[in-house]
Amino acid sequence: MPHRLMPSDVDATYPNAPFKLHQPAIPPALTRSLSLVTSPMSLPVFTITPIAPADTHDLRRRVLRDGDPAAAVVVWPRDDDPATTHYGAKDHTGRILAIGTIYAQPLPDNATDRTLAQGIAAAHQFQFRGMASDAAVRGSGAGSAVLNALIAHAHRHPPALLWCNARVAAIGFYERAGMYIVSDRFDIAGVGPHHVMAVRLT
Repeated sequence: MPHRLMPSDVDATYPNAPFKLHQPAIPPALTRSLSLVTSPMSLPVFTITPIAPADTHDLRRRVLRDGDPAAAVVVWPRDDDPATTHYGAKDHTGRILAIGTIYAQPLPDNATDRTLAQGIAAAHQFQFRGMASDAAVRGSGAGSAVLNALIAHAHRHPPALLWCNARVAAIGFYERAGMYIVSDRFDIAGVGPHHVMAVRLT
């Protein structure tokens, strides 16, 4: 069973965590992340906004599919579903720097540890996928800001569960956001090894 972080644990372990478990309201830090992220000199760096499905294709192709030119590698099931939301971090020119997609989806059967999902309605369980950042801006916070938007999206329906199929190389990134590994390692054909990771939001 994963350790349940209490608010004091989050403060001590993740002082810059974008959310706090066991709190009913969306914290101000999340609200700010959805509108504008600024540099230390208070100059706009990027904004987080919903984007069209087609606006995810470039980064999906370059970052997640190694430049594969086939159309099928960037057009995914449920992309055009009205209940699906795609978020993007845009710079001042409108160029998309990072992306992520979210929709309601129950925790999958291969998640062997299901304690985080107990008592949460299926409609309040959310999968995010397609997280990608332009290599030129990695480390800028664009990817973290998109993840904050995904967390805020799920947090509108407390209690909620947010989960993803995390590439092994990205596990540390999601752990720093308070997520836990809840499955054995598995392979996605053509992509590589993954774990299901999840976080409970209340």
